[in-house]
Amino acid sequence: MGKLQIGEFKRFSRRETTIFKMLITEHRSEEIAKALNLSEKTIGTYKFRLLAKTKSKTIIGLYLFSLRPDIEKFFV
Repeated sequence: MGKLQIGEFKRFSRRETTIFKMLITEHRSEEIAKALNLSEKTIGTYKFRLLAKTKSKTIIGLYLFSLRPDIEKFFV
């Protein structure tokens, strides 16, 4: 496995990667929870972690982060 941190950002876990990709493709928390057999509260926790890891304030910030040319480095 690679480093857990890339510059000032931490890598995403497998589950975070899955949820990140679903969030930036306009899936609602309810849809993600159903698809992954998790509670909406758990999805909210993952969303909070992703916002913190990417230093974003909103889902739009997550989307903008996804446009980075080195985005694949953040996925486990």
